[in-house]
Amino acid sequence: MKTKILPLLITTFALASAPISAKQENEWDNRVSVLLGYKNLKSNNFEESNQKAIGIEFDVKKKSWPVSIAVDLLGSGEKTSISGGKVEEVTGGIHLGVRKHWMFTSNVETYLGGGVNYEIGEIKEKTNGASTTLDDNRLGIWFSGGVNWKFRNGFILGSEVRHTNEVDYFSTGTIQPGGLYYGVTLGYSF
Repeated sequence: MKTKILPLLITTFALASAPISAKQENEWDNRVSVLLGYKNLKSNNFEESNQKAIGIEFDVKKKSWPVSIAVDLLGSGEKTSISGGKVEEVTGGIHLGVRKHWMFTSNVETYLGGGVNYEIGEIKEKTNGASTTLDDNRLGIWFSGGVNWKFRNGFILGSEVRHTNEVDYFSTGTIQPGGLYYGVTLGYSF
């Protein structure tokens, strides 16, 4: 599973760090945020249905555009001890879509977003020297909402809730990695 996420990370970071000329600098309202929180999984196949989660979210937006292009990478995981061994569970995905931000005051903003996602999940159980692995990957949809406090220096502190749901019912996997993310975000607008 790690080999599937690495190319996605490299591509996303390359796109997000593309240089912008000084002339174009005032035309853009981009941002990057880190999500720290939890993911409540909807599948009963996981030992821990509430996993620690982390994500990085990119917004690319020209000031003249009504919405920003959202490129987000999110993941969750948990290790659990069981009789005679342990279980390692991870989920992750890339989420592509749009996000709309509304300023209510000079510091408070809300946002809604949504789009498509590619989710992967893996459950690895090691018991008494034997190892079994279940994995799954699915296409789906996501939607999110949040509230931010924007500081004058470009930093952003907020909270977010995001739901992911599989729509790829033709997948042969069985663990269904979708669920509900929630947590705090720390970002920077540039």
